[in-house]
Amino acid sequence: MSGNFLNGTSQTPLSDLSGGKVKIKKLNMQNGDTGAITKADLSAAIRELKEYVDGLIRASDTSIREYIDERTHDAETRLLRGFADYNAAVNVRFRKLEADTSNIDTSTTQRLGEIERQLAEFQARIIVLESKRPQ
Repeated sequence: MSGNFLNGTSQTPLSDLSGGKVKIKKLNMQNGDTGAITKADLSAAIRELKEYVDGLIRASDTSIREYIDERTHDAETRLLRGFADYNAAVNVRFRKLEADTSNIDTSTTQRLGEIERQLAEFQARIIVLESKRPQ
C-alpha cells in the first residue's frame, strides 16, 4: 500500500494485522490535529481502505485458487488410482478368459481331430465292407 492510513511512523499501518484485527488509532490529519477531519483526510483514508480491501480480495482469491487446485489435483489422483485398480482387476479377468478360450480352442481342436480320425476309420470300414459285398 502506498499511503499510511494511521498517524505517522509511530503508528501501526492498516495492513498490519494482529490476531485477525486491524489496529487503527487515529487519522493523519493535515489541519494540525484539531479533531476535525477534512475532506482530503477522509478521501485519503477511503483510498487506503479500498487498497487494503483490494489486497485482501486478491490474497483470498489466490488462496482460494490454490485450495481449489490442490483439491482438484487430489481428486484427479484418487480417480486415476481407482481406474488403475479397476484396470488391474479387469486385466486379471481378461487373462483368465484368454486362457479359458485358449483351452477351449485346444480342446475343440483335439475333439475335431478325434472326430476326423473316427470318420476316416468309418470310411475305411465302409470301403472294406463294400469291397467284400457280393455284386
